Amino acid sequence: MQKSYIFHIFGDGKFREKVKKNLPKMHFGTIFWHGFLPKKKIFELMAQNSIFVYASNLDVIPMGILESMQQHVPVCIKKIPQFQEFFENEILFQNDEDFVKIINEIQKNPENNKKISQTILKNFDEEKILNAWKNLF
Repeated sequence: MQKSYIFHIFGDGKFREKVKKNLPKMHFGTIFWHGFLPKKKIFELMAQNSIFVYASNLDVIPMGILESMQQHVPVCIKKIPQFQEFFENEILFQNDEDFVKIINEIQKNPENNKKISQTILKNFDEEKILNAWKNLF
């Protein structure tokens, strides 16, 4: 039996209608559309969730993803070139089938997701980034 999920969707964009139409067809569970909220409210809701899904095609600074990982929330990320440099392929989805596979894997193997998050967050460590900038100049 497939597990039922509660989706909290934040923000807005040109794909909202497509997502609204197609996500219920996957029979994952209940969906709450929040639109834009203050960051503090998003963090409160994010910390209560089991998976963070990031489906943007345009973002270049993945702050929402990193913030989720800092709160130990597993992530499932749209596979776009700028994210492939930073994130493991096993959390990147390109189509509906990949998306479902990753969501199911996150539920089956939560310890693996913690390892992935820890590895990625090391790459974004404040000290490491500051030293890299210092070395440029």
